[in-house]
Amino acid sequence: MKGLPEGYDHGFAERYARLQLIDWWDQEAVSRATVLVLGAGAVGNEVAKNLALSGIGRLVIVDFDTVEMSNLTRSVLFVPKDAGRAKAQAAADAVRRLNPAVEALPVVGDMEWDLGHGWFVDADAIVGCLDSVRARLAINRICRSVGRPWINTAISSSAAEVTLFGESGPCYECTVGEDELVESRRYSCTGFRLPDVSNKIPTTAVTASLAGAWATQEAVAQIHRRHGRAVPGLQPGQRLLHTLRPLGTLVLNLTADPACPQHGDPNPVVRLNLDPRSATAEQVLEAGGPDLEELHLGFEFVQSLACGRCGHRLRVSKPRPKVHDALRFCSLCGEFSRSAIEFSVLRRGDRNALRPLRRLGVPPRALLLLTGPNRSVWALLES
Repeated sequence: MKGLPEGYDHGFAERYARLQLIDWWDQEAVSRATVLVLGAGAVGNEVAKNLALSGIGRLVIVDFDTVEMSNLTRSVLFVPKDAGRAKAQAAADAVRRLNPAVEALPVVGDMEWDLGHGWFVDADAIVGCLDSVRARLAINRICRSVGRPWINTAISSSAAEVTLFGESGPCYECTVGEDELVESRRYSCTGFRLPDVSNKIPTTAVTASLAGAWATQEAVAQIHRRHGRAVPGLQPGQRLLHTLRPLGTLVLNLTADPACPQHGDPNPVVRLNLDPRSATAEQVLEAGGPDLEELHLGFEFVQSLACGRCGHRLRVSKPRPKVHDALRFCSLCGEFSRSAIEFSVLRRGDRNALRPLRRLGVPPRALLLLTGPNRSVWALLES
């Protein structure tokens, strides 16, 4: 079996014998599947743990946060000695202990800016285990742009919910009100990142385990459906809600918003045989085709901050989402008078189009939008 360590495959059939009694279960498909788990908090712990026990082939666990002692009441994969460690790394290590056959890949960083969105294209299932409206909106935008379904989770101290968003129909943004959209912004009015504000939500191990169990079931269902098997579970656009006060479980049918900006046909994905560590925008456009003229980074890249009063420049060389608002303060003038010198689009012949994309903040396995007069495609760099 591919992915099993030497000396381990002899117990494969015995280990998963009970699972293979399920009439629709295909252990071969599960053991070759990749699941993207976005968030390694309480629900992410449960999803990762359940998938590891199920013998998933690869888990990509993404989180930028570190373990706190208060996490231990709800996070089954963390132990006291993990305090201060990256959640993604601690969770991946625990997954390997649970099941050495699972390839657990931690990504320590922000899902939106540090994770190559090519993972969304190749994952067999995508599970959002995040507590931020902004992060969920980002997942939704990425999945809609490449035509991939995803599973969203949410919990409180007395409720748990799991929603399946499909390639079409209602999406997450359809369910978000204007007030939530405003609250989701983590940036100042000028677009620079503000200091993170803690958003502590009271939760319990009970609601986390409920949401994690249901989300795992939906992820496993997604894997089997990709192999043509009929599996019971949620339909796209359905939400499973369990409340403790009053006690009950509901399945809600969501409604699409016809004015939602995320609705539309996704662009095709082309795979280019280029080294993502050294490829330039010029090379990507050339490989994409002669009719493609522009490469869109998907973010503003700040080259420097220039003071409007004294002209002093501060070299930054970071994507705008990673530039904190405090850097706008000019120590020479004593005012917030710095503005960004930035770009988001690279064209053939541009000086910056000759720089390696990784130096422009583009992560490995990134999806890059290439556009021309008559077509647009997503480019995924592979070597």
